[in-house]
Amino acid sequence: MRTLRRTRRGATAIEFGLLLPVFAAILFGVFDYGWVFYQQANVVAATRESLRVAVTLPQSGTPAPDEEVITYARSQLQGMGFTTTQLDAGTMTATYDGSSPNTMLTLAVSVPFQPIIGLVPTPEAVGCTMTMRLELQD
Repeated sequence: MRTLRRTRRGATAIEFGLLLPVFAAILFGVFDYGWVFYQQANVVAATRESLRVAVTLPQSGTPAPDEEVITYARSQLQGMGFTTTQLDAGTMTATYDGSSPNTMLTLAVSVPFQPIIGLVPTPEAVGCTMTMRLELQD
């Protein structure tokens, strides 16, 4: 009985050594993919909030809604932890569509994604495109 226990102890160490990299990869994958979803949610929230502010501005006012939405989105994303380098490498475009009284403002945001650990494949960028109707139109 005692001999059997000693040989089993060595087998347990070998099994642990073989399974540890698998468990570590799964754990790191959970961290990185959780970070992807968190960053994606931040981009969506910043895009939505920026559009909500911009669509209440008069179209002929200063600043124009299409300029203000990009400025506001950039400040929102910086407040959510995105770096200036990431925002400079990303893209933000605002476009009008339609005519008064149904003019729509569309904001497209794409920001490069930086993984926490980087051991699993992740997207190169997180982004969002959203459209809202301008409330104050001339």
